[in-house]
Amino acid sequence: MKLEELLAEKRSTILKRWSGVLLDSYPADTSRFLRKQKDTFANPVGGALREGLDGLLTGLFQSAESQELSPFLDRIIRVRAVQNFSPAQALIFIFQLKRIIRDVLGDVESRGLAEEFSALDRRIDDLALQAFDVYAACREKLYEIRLNDETRRLHLLLRRARLIVEREGDGVDLPDLRDSSPESE
Repeated sequence: MKLEELLAEKRSTILKRWSGVLLDSYPADTSRFLRKQKDTFANPVGGALREGLDGLLTGLFQSAESQELSPFLDRIIRVRAVQNFSPAQALIFIFQLKRIIRDVLGDVESRGLAEEFSALDRRIDDLALQAFDVYAACREKLYEIRLNDETRRLHLLLRRARLIVEREGDGVDLPDLRDSSPESE
């Protein structure tokens, strides 16, 4: 039996365990909610995670190209990037898939599938690298949004304090803060 056939046979078990590993990374109350609430409108995060994992697993098992996996990966990583996870915590679920597959399938080397399994490992590693790129881009965008927000707040504060004066057009003039009393002349 080929690895692809074994994976297809055990797909639902692998998906259930992989989903469990991902959801276990959340606090207990959140994890319980994400598992139980199946309605995508009531639980958009859980829906995005489920759809993402399902699509990733299908693509990995069918040797899909990285562009085909990108939308599914993006769904998961965008959610993880805005949460309080370190990069390692946010992405560990991808590496855990290797262990889950080995646990579910058992000894693949004795079945003569070592080479096929090695190719699957490489695809999972490539997926992890792609996930890191997506994670880094999402975090960069978050920091950019925060910086822009803080800049707007500072600008508003300075304008209210009358430390900057708006000119017609795009420019901002800073008033001359030197002492303007006659004695200073």
